[in-house]
Amino acid sequence: MQDDFQDALRTIVSSLVEGIAAQSDAQMADISPVIQRFVERGPDDFNMGVLFPWSQLVEAGVRRAFPEVPSERLNKLEFLFSHADFVSHHLDQQIKNTEGWICSHDKVLWILNHYTMWLASGGPMPTLPEKREFFHPKSMSVAFWFDFCDHLQSLYYGNSKLHLMDLTQLIAQPKPE
Repeated sequence: MQDDFQDALRTIVSSLVEGIAAQSDAQMADISPVIQRFVERGPDDFNMGVLFPWSQLVEAGVRRAFPEVPSERLNKLEFLFSHADFVSHHLDQQIKNTEGWICSHDKVLWILNHYTMWLASGGPMPTLPEKREFFHPKSMSVAFWFDFCDHLQSLYYGNSKLHLMDLTQLIAQPKPE
């Protein structure tokens, strides 16, 4: 009987998800048929016609939000906002690898929020309290995680050396309790 309930529940949830996805796809297709034409032309045209203008828009928004930030830090903020999913996924995976999956996304959010504030303010790097809460990373230092974010930008653009060095440090790190 429990299996029947689980199967029924699974069917209901799947139907809801499929319905939402279909509705979302239909709305997106109505909003921007131009995107489909760029997709049909291939990845390079899609990049130049859709992704590049989008990244310019994101970068302009970041520059307006943080007008006083020096260019080196601004560049890092632009990358972070343009590729937040890339940075977040990498952080999440490494935190799961070193600390386990429990509250891993809370730790990612803590790192990204403090990294953003630190880049924007130019102030001193935040420190972790001696007694860390569930949302604080238990492994490595704040400086390590901020460097990790910086090195993901290098990785994204094809330079993997610094990222590989970070991974080597993480692998050597014993799992915290």
